[in-house]
Amino acid sequence: MKTLKISFLQSTPDFGREGMLQLLKSRYHVVEDDSDFDYLVATPWFYVTREAFYDFLERAPGHITVMYGCHEAIAPDFMLFDYYIGLDTVPGSDRTVKLPYLRHHLEEVHGGKEGLDAHALLASKTGFCNFIYANRKSHPNRDSMFHKLSAFRFVNSLGPHLNNTPGDGHRAEDWYASSIRMKKPYKFSIAFENAWYPGYTSEKIVTSMLAGTIPIYWGNPDISREFNSASFINCHDFPTLDDAAAYVKKVDEDDNLWCEIMSRPWKTPEQEARFLEETERETAKLYKIFDQSPEEARRKGDGTWVSYYHRFLKRGHRMQLAWRRLKNRLRR
Repeated sequence: MKTLKISFLQSTPDFGREGMLQLLKSRYHVVEDDSDFDYLVATPWFYVTREAFYDFLERAPGHITVMYGCHEAIAPDFMLFDYYIGLDTVPGSDRTVKLPYLRHHLEEVHGGKEGLDAHALLASKTGFCNFIYANRKSHPNRDSMFHKLSAFRFVNSLGPHLNNTPGDGHRAEDWYASSIRMKKPYKFSIAFENAWYPGYTSEKIVTSMLAGTIPIYWGNPDISREFNSASFINCHDFPTLDDAAAYVKKVDEDDNLWCEIMSRPWKTPEQEARFLEETERETAKLYKIFDQSPEEARRKGDGTWVSYYHRFLKRGHRMQLAWRRLKNRLRR
């Protein structure tokens, strides 16, 4: 088993570190060492503070740099990184690895719905629609859909954001299972991503499906490549959110239409085959990165304009950090 010497930036959240290690540990012996390493791994959180970004610029030279996107809607900067593992892919390039979010959970929505009694499922529903979010920072479309649907029926907001329903809430230790459990009593789930971004599909639509609700989805404009749009309400198929909300109202008022949509498979056979093929291909690309020696894995440029770019970034962050330290001293 090959040994990989890896360092994570201090700004890396625990779940980002664990996610990256989970990808590697089945094939490699991973050693974390902040002083002797070949690969420097960053996550989108290194953009959050100047200190974290400057830490990256200081430590990156001479190492293979990898952006592990943590399945957030962020594009790679190939002036800074040799490789990007996340949502984007560049056809024909070995520098990007596109791995779907929660791959093992996506497999749970494969196959049809043999044996499903949609009318019995509908009879078990006690609520109209749920909305479960903790973070208020999001594309405005998410809150907009909540308010549009609330205009004609009560939408239960079960999370901290816009909360209007008491309950035990979203527990961090079992967030995935608790999300499914909380959604089960409802006919519909608002499954909006926090951003519009091609390829950005999070757990929101998956937990809504597994809860036996009809997802009302927005975020990834290419979602119909991954899931059967006939089995949920794809807001990207409508000219406006008002049109999508009007269709939700129509489905809510027509039990037969709700059951018809619920009875359709989440994925078509073609989508299932594509998912398996893409997962196999992208996993092979991931392993190719780390099967190489660090010398062979080098991809980002090194020269005049790359140096200008790095110096420009470092100079700006160094000046801002110095000014911040001066202001802090003056306040004392």
